Amino acid sequence: MFKKLWRIIFLPLLGGVTMTVSAQAVTVVEYYNQPLDAYFITGRVAEQQSLDAAVGFQRTGMTFQAVTAASAVSNPAVGTRICRFYVSTTTPYSNSHFYGREGTDCESLRAQNFPGFNWEDYDFALRQPVGGACPSGTTTIYRSFRPAAGGKSANHRYSASAQSYAASATAGYIAEQPAFCATAATDLMLLTVADCGPLYYSGVRIGYQSLNSQGAADTWWSYKGAAPTTFNGKAAQPFIEQHISGLATSLMLDETADTWADLGARTQGGVGTVDSVYLPSATYLRRMIVGQVFVINRYVAFSPNQSSGSPTQTGEFTFLGRELLTAQTGTYVTCKFSARIASQYDAIARSELKRTTWWVAPGVGIVKSQIEDSVIDDFGPSMSTIRTEVNAVSVQRL
Repeated sequence: MFKKLWRIIFLPLLGGVTMTVSAQAVTVVEYYNQPLDAYFITGRVAEQQSLDAAVGFQRTGMTFQAVTAASAVSNPAVGTRICRFYVSTTTPYSNSHFYGREGTDCESLRAQNFPGFNWEDYDFALRQPVGGACPSGTTTIYRSFRPAAGGKSANHRYSASAQSYAASATAGYIAEQPAFCATAATDLMLLTVADCGPLYYSGVRIGYQSLNSQGAADTWWSYKGAAPTTFNGKAAQPFIEQHISGLATSLMLDETADTWADLGARTQGGVGTVDSVYLPSATYLRRMIVGQVFVINRYVAFSPNQSSGSPTQTGEFTFLGRELLTAQTGTYVTCKFSARIASQYDAIARSELKRTTWWVAPGVGIVKSQIEDSVIDDFGPSMSTIRTEVNAVSVQRL
């Protein structure tokens, strides 16, 4: 019975529907679970954030656009709600998820109350194929299935193009049928466009604007310095951040054909020049694979010395995968990175935690970033958190 349920075919709906402006959009993201060798999709933002931080899960780069399940409740014309069951039975290797349609699969599965089928509510909503085909102006999302065997769980996989759909067959997945009709999608074939690794590129001047949760705004420009320099006795290439306030920070990088390293930073402003030297500097690959992590464990030496003392820093830098992003400066197939850095200032009993997510357009640079800064004063203690969103607003080729 379990195997039969996993082979449920989505029946086509009759007639077409029209998307409305009132529908709330949602991005459905595909993840790969390495320990299980299985794929999983979710349109739940909180769940995506948890999986981005979870060990063993990584984004594949495949995404598609749907609307929230709540949108379909208030306006059924926007699409059919898609429900989700977590499947965990005594059958060997049965540990996966099943997605069904409201009005066909969801209610019948709940009513039959099969052992091991755990209801996880509705995930998202979108249009369905009619006669096995999606209407003009939509992207077909295909579904294929791998039975449980050889220590691997049963698993459905979704593909955003006929090419990716065919490629999944070579990995042991059985082609089923078109499952959804998305308003837009990012196909895995886009992952071969360029390498992912660097955050900064030559020959580009990018203008940025930021706004934080306290209402403070800033404007600056970032570009590669005209000539290499030396920093802490090493050859360095500066990438300059020139703020509208007059403050300038030069990020000092040591670049090779295959790697780049952040040596530190030089800040120039009203209080003079301050160097922040990373000991040791972290070295990153210019070609990273999805889920690759670099550990950060360093000491920051200030020159001249600062009243706060010099902190120790620990954390990690992670390549999350590809993501199609429409920014203010255009639409890009970006490389998505995250970093978590914890700083400890023993001299003033202060702890800081910075979490950053970057979307980097290859050959351009950072086109969007999100930053969360948390400060804990150990004398108290007290804690404050500031969230900042940074957007590229101009890109100029030099």
